[in-house]
Amino acid sequence: MDIITLLSIVTTIGGFEGIKYFINLKANKRKSVASAKTEEITARTQEFELYKKQIEYLQNRLEARDGKVDFLYAELRKKENQVLRLTADNNALKLKVQDTDNN
Repeated sequence: MDIITLLSIVTTIGGFEGIKYFINLKANKRKSVASAKTEEITARTQEFELYKKQIEYLQNRLEARDGKVDFLYAELRKKENQVLRLTADNNALKLKVQDTDNN
């Protein structure tokens, strides 16, 4: 293999740029892998932030609904106590009417 054949092979594969490409092939591969990992981490971080915002929103809604439920239960208990008091008053009045009718 003489020098002309060697030079023609080098120029065929791109000359000096081809040689640089083959020398840096491993480094370029590492860079592309690192870049892909960085992009994946960025995407996962954004997804995590989105989930975090959704969780906060849902927790706030849950707290608001808990407050509404507590209020409604308090109102229900008031009404139940009112019904019990009115029933007791009604029964007392019925007893008075029976006592007056019997006497």
